[in-house]
Amino acid sequence: MAANTTGRRFAMLLLTASLYLVGIGSPAAQLRPFSPDEQRALAAKVLATARMSELSKGQRMRVLSVVPAQDKDRGDVIAARLTVLNYGTGQATAVLVDPASGNILEVEPLKGRPQASAEEREEARSILRAAPSTAALVKPDRRIEGGFVVDPPVGRPTTGRYLEFHILSPDGTRIDAEAVVDLAGRTVASLKREGEKGGGS
Repeated sequence: MAANTTGRRFAMLLLTASLYLVGIGSPAAQLRPFSPDEQRALAAKVLATARMSELSKGQRMRVLSVVPAQDKDRGDVIAARLTVLNYGTGQATAVLVDPASGNILEVEPLKGRPQASAEEREEARSILRAAPSTAALVKPDRRIEGGFVVDPPVGRPTTGRYLEFHILSPDGTRIDAEAVVDLAGRTVASLKREGEKGGGS
């Protein structure tokens, strides 16, 4: 019974956070978003906890998003919902936190792959600028668009974190190359130049 109650409460928190994001429902709509500084502080505090260290097992973790949530079962108790990704396993986790103390309230594995964060997209672009296979293509006059999470290229580990980008021509009128970056391995997982049938790194 306790497990079922916890599950229902967690589901309500996730639902309320989702309603907040789309602006539906008066209680959720009244919650104040966390500022960028608050998001960074909460992310650092949560990742430093013993609970998250246990979950990470020494692997790289990153907080992808921080949004407010409200527990209707306990009244107007506001929590922070963090989406945390383990790059070693590819597993995303929803973590509910007391924003005042940083104490973890609930931890629940997430299904599927959460969308990429701005920090992830910037890291992937840095990898494209530095990698031998793409450095010559990614010049200051080239735009890099995209950053969507995609399936792993053929032969790549399924636990990777793959973001797809389009490298545009200097005038921005055509796609010169399509690249997939694996943030788990911090490598260019595949590269397909315009006119090529296959891709490789």
